[in-house]
Amino acid sequence: MVRFPFTVSRLQALDPPEKGRVYHYDGKTPGLCVCVTHTGTRTFYYYKKVDGRPQRIRLGVFPGLTIVQARDAATKLAGEIATGEDPAAERRARRESPTFEALHTHWMETHAKLHKKSWREDDRQYRVHLKHWGARRLN
Repeated sequence: MVRFPFTVSRLQALDPPEKGRVYHYDGKTPGLCVCVTHTGTRTFYYYKKVDGRPQRIRLGVFPGLTIVQARDAATKLAGEIATGEDPAAERRARRESPTFEALHTHWMETHAKLHKKSWREDDRQYRVHLKHWGARRLN
């Protein structure tokens, strides 16, 4: 584990690995790290165990996100975790929420095919007019 105080010049001087990614940790803010990929992209993450499971929460890409902003975000996340919150749970819930297409499929299987003679026309109308909304999340 490489740990040093982050400065702009030090982060810019980090050499990218030949393949994969390398994590470097800040000496001033516990849990704050920067990931350097083989393409040279530098991304800030906050690393902490939440409920016994390690989580690496993405903060932003350097230099779009400054070191001071990354440290503030890491400190804020540390406070949320200390109060018992799981910052990644909201993102996980959003990602796992059902889509419009899943709703349509569920409605077709549990209602339309069982109770409607015109279910084929309903399905055709969906495919013609609403299918492009299929990937949208319901939340």
